[in-house]
Amino acid sequence: MKGRIIRIITEYIARKNKVSFVKYFDSTWLNNNNTLDHLTIISFSGEKQFADQLYSIASFYINVGKPGKWTIYSDGSHSKESRAILDKLPGVLLVDWGESIVPAAYRNENNNLIKKIFNYRTVQIDSTTIFIDSDVLFYKKFVEFLPFLRKRNWFIVDEYFGALDEPFKTNVGFDMYPCNSGFLIFNTQPNWEIVMDYLNTQLTTKEGLQNWSEQTAFHVLTRGFKEFLPLEPKYFVVDGSDSFKYKSDFDYDKIAVRHFVGPIRHKMWQYPWKKILDIQ
Repeated sequence: MKGRIIRIITEYIARKNKVSFVKYFDSTWLNNNNTLDHLTIISFSGEKQFADQLYSIASFYINVGKPGKWTIYSDGSHSKESRAILDKLPGVLLVDWGESIVPAAYRNENNNLIKKIFNYRTVQIDSTTIFIDSDVLFYKKFVEFLPFLRKRNWFIVDEYFGALDEPFKTNVGFDMYPCNSGFLIFNTQPNWEIVMDYLNTQLTTKEGLQNWSEQTAFHVLTRGFKEFLPLEPKYFVVDGSDSFKYKSDFDYDKIAVRHFVGPIRHKMWQYPWKKILDIQ
């Protein structure tokens, strides 16, 4: 009961902070002289995730630096007002994801996370490229990891093994480091055929594509650590242990990244954004 009351309070605080951020956001905050031309960021979002996306961008520009390019694949739902704001951000390119490049068998799928793969696989990896969901925040400590992140392909570790397709878990069993598809770093071109082979096979089964099929496909890609290594969960966080707590379990001065997945989305906004972005 106590936890549920705390959850209601923290969600209320989060809503107020979210509205405050969008109201007072100023693109001049992003004028960071630390330019990271070797770094490209790719994300996927829509109008529903607009505030999260804007906050994610601000957290990187202010706490890390200005990437060479940040491309946002829009699901097409962004409002005219939201597009105008995103279009004015330095280095940010908003593009509508291509329906035409999605095979006919997938166009009737309601899972946009699966459809985003067909856009992601068109990206040419010429330098360090980070693929992220819109609900990812970057903190100052991320800068310390930049030299290492340029050397390999990496994935962020999910907090539990359950967020994968049931048939996969049944057939394969337990993996020590389940992939969370919301944060991937490529320094070399990945083998997208591994991803597509999984999706195409799953599409033809009686279960069909499921809620976690996109994430499972990326997990299959990263298994075995031949091309990908797991990021240290202590610094690259996917953890909902503080979901029903008022105080966060994490010191944001000591972690590099946190992916605020659905059950803890309110935690992205509960902590004052002015402190995260060092805005006076």
